[in-house]
Amino acid sequence: MNKQIKTQIKDKFPEILTDEHLNKYCTFMIGGPADLFYKAKTTEKLIEIINFAKQHQIPLFIMAGGSNLLFDD
Repeated sequence: MNKQIKTQIKDKFPEILTDEHLNKYCTFMIGGPADLFYKAKTTEKLIEIINFAKQHQIPLFIMAGGSNLLFDD
């Protein structure tokens, strides 16, 4: 992901985390860092970030409880 897009998304969503380790969010407790990680607090915020990701062609993965997921280290 290029630096300009990362800056734009951090400006629009300051609560977004960069290089967040995913082992905290899955039941297997393994996983390396995600480029960007966002925990939506409202449905409106979720829709807003999904639209932003689509508009800027940023790959997106929506995770719920984190059960039965394996993330690459």
